Amino acid sequence: MNRVSRVADVAAGAKEDGDWITPEGYFRERRGARHIGVPQRDFAFGEAARQSRLLDLRATLTGLNQRIIAGEEQLVAASRDIAALADYLSGMDSIAQLASRADEFAALEAQLATLEASVAEHGAALADADSACRDAESRHSDARLAHDRVCQREQDSLNRQAARRLEAEQARRSLRRLLAELRDSRSRLPAAAQDAAYVAQLTEEFETAADVRHEIHYLEEKLAAGDWECDEAVLQLKDKLQEDLSALARECQRRQAEVERAAGLTSDAREAYLGKLRATVRAYGSNIKRLGELAGIGVEVELPLLSNDDTALAQAGLTLKFNFDQKGMMGMNDGEASGGQQVMKSLILLIGLMMDEANPSGFVFIDEPFAHLDIFNIDRVAGFLKATEAQYLITTPNTHNINIFAPSGLTLATRKKRPGEQWAPAILQTRRRLEA
Repeated sequence: MNRVSRVADVAAGAKEDGDWITPEGYFRERRGARHIGVPQRDFAFGEAARQSRLLDLRATLTGLNQRIIAGEEQLVAASRDIAALADYLSGMDSIAQLASRADEFAALEAQLATLEASVAEHGAALADADSACRDAESRHSDARLAHDRVCQREQDSLNRQAARRLEAEQARRSLRRLLAELRDSRSRLPAAAQDAAYVAQLTEEFETAADVRHEIHYLEEKLAAGDWECDEAVLQLKDKLQEDLSALARECQRRQAEVERAAGLTSDAREAYLGKLRATVRAYGSNIKRLGELAGIGVEVELPLLSNDDTALAQAGLTLKFNFDQKGMMGMNDGEASGGQQVMKSLILLIGLMMDEANPSGFVFIDEPFAHLDIFNIDRVAGFLKATEAQYLITTPNTHNINIFAPSGLTLATRKKRPGEQWAPAILQTRRRLEA
């Protein structure tokens, strides 16, 4: 039955995929649909069965009454016709009529056979009507007797129900009194005695209530005959220890509530931190890809799965791959990367950390980024630094390759002091002219 859904009607059941049943008893399963309800008149017991059968009997009695009334109307009409014909025949003076209405009688004599057949037909109809009337009266009498018997049985049933209702009400009062006594007894029991496991243990230890009463009687006799502590100081100390224990229990509950609240706040903060961490990782991956596009380097970023798990967070990490000059992807620690490629990877990772929505570049200090680079890679690194629009402080040794100064807006030249001089030469500076 767990697979059967209850729906309001057949139209609602047509929208369900599985088995269903309606309150009227229409049931649909894999073998088809059918009606499994039972009409109220077929109920074997209960008030609904009695009411249904009473309604059926009343409907049958109404039909019989209508048929009796129709038969009585037909009987009255036939009796009226018979009386009129009898008055008409008895009031005629046959001799005078024969003399004065010979022609009319001759014509009527010609119609005599037809009239006799009509009379016979009406007599047969009257006899049928009388028979139907007697049958209707008999059925009416039987129906009335059946109605009286049904009413008597109904009255007897009502009397029995009233008696049972009175007995049930008395039993209910007795049960309520027993329940009140049980609740009162339960309220006086300590909390430990109401534990389900303790009750099960008592049920296993004492099989019947008589055993329990016997044990209680034994304990009462033992209490009456025993020697118990009556020292007021000891009793006061016991009460104080109980109060201290209750206070400790309340304090423990209060602190447990604080711990649970702190755990909830910690969980919320952890979720907020994970959300911020996921957003930061996504932004960092986007920044690295954008810097790779500025440098003309293909960058693939595999973001970690940041779930709410300490082990997963400890093992999480970015996986980066770079494609220089369309020669295939290489990882972070690929030994085949040249010096210029290593510098480009380091700059992309470093600058990407400082980029955000408010500051697309940041401020970077780079110590001799052009060391050990050839002319092509020097130009490539310089062009990349200039394209990022970041602020840089770059150190470089003295060199004849002026391409290293291409991304700089201000150049400061420093020299050590010469032998015999007290101070080093003044710092020279060169500022790039910006076109309008």
